[in-house]
Amino acid sequence: MLNNQNSFHMEPTYDWDTKRIRREDLNRFWFRDDLHTPYPVTPMAASLFNRHHDWGYQYTSLNEFQHPKTYGISVKTYMGRVYFGPILVPEEESEERKKEFEKRLKYFSENWDNIYSKYVSKMDNNLKRVLDWDIENASYSEIFDYLRELEMIQREHWVIHFTLMYPVYTFYLAFEEYCSNHGIDEQEFTQFLKGFSHKMKDTDKRLWDLTKLAWTKGLRELFLETDDPTELLEKLEKTENGKEWIKELNDFLNEFGLRSQAAVFDYIYPSWKEDPTPVLTEIKNNLRKDQPLDIEEEWDKTVKSREESIKKALKKIPEEERDRFLKFLNLIQRMYIFNEDHNFYIEQGTTSIVRLVLLKVGKRLVDVGILKNEEDVFFLTFQELLWIIDDLSKDEKTGIFYWRLDAPPIIEDRKFTWKKLHEVETPLFMGNVPDTIEDPILIKIMGITTDVLRRWKTKEEVAEVIRGFPGSPGVVEGTARVVTSFSHLERVKPGEILVCPYTSPAWTAIFPRIKGVVTDSGGMLTHAAITAREYGIPAVVGTWNATKKIKDGQKIRVDGDNGVVEIIKE
Repeated sequence: MLNNQNSFHMEPTYDWDTKRIRREDLNRFWFRDDLHTPYPVTPMAASLFNRHHDWGYQYTSLNEFQHPKTYGISVKTYMGRVYFGPILVPEEESEERKKEFEKRLKYFSENWDNIYSKYVSKMDNNLKRVLDWDIENASYSEIFDYLRELEMIQREHWVIHFTLMYPVYTFYLAFEEYCSNHGIDEQEFTQFLKGFSHKMKDTDKRLWDLTKLAWTKGLRELFLETDDPTELLEKLEKTENGKEWIKELNDFLNEFGLRSQAAVFDYIYPSWKEDPTPVLTEIKNNLRKDQPLDIEEEWDKTVKSREESIKKALKKIPEEERDRFLKFLNLIQRMYIFNEDHNFYIEQGTTSIVRLVLLKVGKRLVDVGILKNEEDVFFLTFQELLWIIDDLSKDEKTGIFYWRLDAPPIIEDRKFTWKKLHEVETPLFMGNVPDTIEDPILIKIMGITTDVLRRWKTKEEVAEVIRGFPGSPGVVEGTARVVTSFSHLERVKPGEILVCPYTSPAWTAIFPRIKGVVTDSGGMLTHAAITAREYGIPAVVGTWNATKKIKDGQKIRVDGDNGVVEIIKE
């Protein structure tokens, strides 16, 4: 029986995606993925990224881990927005799959370090290899082969993502239950997992090193008085200290620049490597402080706090159980690093590297008059791009003539439609919406709970109190800065509380200067919750309506212990 709140209208001009939700799909439950893709996706992302995202999930469930509850998810679109549809395992198959699942979990727990280092090395080598491809001077046949290999690399990385995700989250949930049985709640045990090094944290540290270097080289005033990033770089190039700073900036971008400005699952958003404006803006905001933050000292405090939390928790564990507790904790701590590393190598690195290759191919098509500008490539599907390159390799003259006629009107129509889709409000949930949610992954990562579904079905309005997950402990009051797009992060001033639809690695750099965070989407294992715990600031995540209820500049109280946000009347 379909939920009577669903209305379903197909958009005839939305022609580029065969993986879109159709009427026959509505016998299943679908939820909008605001956490990873909060904007309408381009044709290239719909045809390439979405396909590999759900392939990785389903391949892993069918081959690597036979999860007893799920075959993974389907990823489809409706009016340009990405929706996830869970694929549940029938009860009669669950028990047999559980046996195989437990075997694989045992293997991964015993060999985690070797397995993890092998996969990280594989992804790192792939990214470096793609950066070395000479697209500019390649023949069309070579470009065709490069694109095929690029597709396989992206698919392989998403298989790796879910191959590692299953054991990490399964053991996390098992440890949560173990702790709960000994009187340790989730808020307490997540404190055991903070303060460890990972690639996203390394990125933030290097960003703060650049801030300190600008300070010590006497460049602070130059940053603060110059608004335009291009003008700032030009001014820096005119001084010896500025040149030295730019050299360090370039070294930083070479190592950490494969990070999207938007950090969403689409190729249309530039990376730091192409446009370092977010880096320069964040450094400028950091320089507004009276003195540079000692981020190493702050992280030392985090480590000390972690060890104190563990010491306190050990008192609740019976002496005969402490050995088991510490071994279990050690495994979880080593696995937990995946939560941020996968952002660096997969969501960020892989997506950015695909974008860079597509732009270079787009430039080749601009040179022969098929595209007007290189970013038009994102309004082709991946299959269409392969057709164009294949035709050019067979006969360049005919291929150019043919696609000069066909490609431009297709692209212009799709660009118009894509922009209009940004104005369309699509439902949070569609299809056969259940009354309850038991899938721990949907709860912990996506923030979808039985209460969220109830509130949606009843259209319950929250007046002054907004409820979500207690993402990071602590209570704080302050000014709410409502930011609905990554492009407006510069509006967030030191000491304010960030209120946003979601956070992603593109947002991480502002965490040292905010005093709290509230998000619409996500659960306890979402990026905002994990990062807030790392920086020791209160967070409430998965409210589903904070950005609509809280007005920019209002005073709010964030209770990260209980998952409650209060709007304080002035």
